Amino acid sequence: MPSCKEQLQREMVETRKELVSTVKGCTPEEFVWVPRPGMKSVHAMLQEVGLMEKLHTMLLAQNKLGSWGSAVRWSGKTVDKVLKDLTTIRKETLAFLKRCPDKDFQTPRAIPEPWQQWWGKEATPEALIRWVSRHEYYHLGQIVYNRWMIGHNPYQS
Repeated sequence: MPSCKEQLQREMVETRKELVSTVKGCTPEEFVWVPRPGMKSVHAMLQEVGLMEKLHTMLLAQNKLGSWGSAVRWSGKTVDKVLKDLTTIRKETLAFLKRCPDKDFQTPRAIPEPWQQWWGKEATPEALIRWVSRHEYYHLGQIVYNRWMIGHNPYQS
């Protein structure tokens, strides 16, 4: 039976495949389209997914807090460039998971003060990575729905 860590890795790989499949066909116009003022485009949601993952992996792998504004150096604003950057970030996350012993994966770690408002004083790597996975899946659902509103029925693709 796969470990909790292995199951989470598999979920992350499957979610990313679905995310890539969903956004790969976006035209440049669809990539920046917002349903209503104040909402996020596919581009903005993907960058948020990448930033959240990068920041959480930095905390776990390097024990340092990154900056929202500089944690990721995006290579461009096109679908392909953003997906390439997300792939790089995911490789770092999966490398951390591979190195992290199963017992350490469920051992609480101290959370730096700025993040304690969300996590409390301690959290396990499992909880942090599981949140990253749920966050990506949440935005995948938004992207599917937003693309559906402009004519891309997911049941027909």
